[in-house]
Amino acid sequence: MNLIPDSIELKPSTNRTIISTFIGLELSGAIGMVIILFTAIFSHKVKRLATWYTFCASWTISCLSYSLLFFTGEIHLPEPRKSICVAQAALIYSVPTLTASSTLTLLVHSWYNVHFGLSKPPLESNSRVIMAMLLAPFLLWILLLIGFLSLGIKTPSLVHNFGLYCTFMQVLPAKISSLFVIITTFSTIPIQGAYMHIFAYTLHWQGVCITQASFTSQYLLDYRPAETLIVATLAARCPCKLSRW
Repeated sequence: MNLIPDSIELKPSTNRTIISTFIGLELSGAIGMVIILFTAIFSHKVKRLATWYTFCASWTISCLSYSLLFFTGEIHLPEPRKSICVAQAALIYSVPTLTASSTLTLLVHSWYNVHFGLSKPPLESNSRVIMAMLLAPFLLWILLLIGFLSLGIKTPSLVHNFGLYCTFMQVLPAKISSLFVIITTFSTIPIQGAYMHIFAYTLHWQGVCITQASFTSQYLLDYRPAETLIVATLAARCPCKLSRW
């Protein structure tokens, strides 16, 4: 069965400039995330949520997955070893679920601590919940990785060298990965909306005009315990209770 229409001709990219640029971007992303990660780990003054570390680790794995042919020294070969190609294709189609789910757990973790910062203990006090949030993205990723590896090993003809990385020439892996990412991404929208409501309400209590306030995704992700301190200070000055927002 021919999975590729005759009108489509797929050839590995031989442009070294394109390949070098692609690998440079992937490696710079991985190195940058590692630097940020280890800076937080070894700094006594930097405080981050546990899910923030898995978030950084997931994106590091993503960058390294796209660079597998470079690490094996086969990125300029028209036909890399089939085992390497199968491994990279499986990694590339499974790793989006890891990055998406780790992002979702980070948002949920941050939202909980901010939303219930004064009425309930932080989520870190429940070790089982934290462990589940840390392990769930990686377990899901491993399951999909094993499934895609099995597909590639069983039918190696489905794997094609795109030049920059290896891919599956079948739509099913792409559909599975894309569907999960879409569902996860849309799940983050109400959480980010709740963040906007919380911080807008906090600014309102301070008597700040928020008609033109904007909240970027980076600010929402870069959660610090300072928000809880600000809200606690406002609660002490305000007769209203902050049991819930």
